[in-house]
Amino acid sequence: MHNTNKYTKLYSGETPMFLEDNIFEIIIPMSKVASLQIGPERNSKENNKEINGKIIDILLSKPELSVKEIASILNTTTGKNMILH
Repeated sequence: MHNTNKYTKLYSGETPMFLEDNIFEIIIPMSKVASLQIGPERNSKENNKEINGKIIDILLSKPELSVKEIASILNTTTGKNMILH
């Protein structure tokens, strides 16, 4: 708990919340840090819609492409959790 308080304050400037009930929960506010690391423009719904639209356009024109090839076209990398439906 000491380190959770210490590092949350250090990285986000905020204080974690410890909630005791049937299940013990810790809420660590990190939104400020996350938006700084990935940039506010990469964290927006509009940007996600734009990227999804590009992926759909690519798949409609070339459905045989792999995820790696699509990522290359978009000038990005694939994450281990990247799934296209």
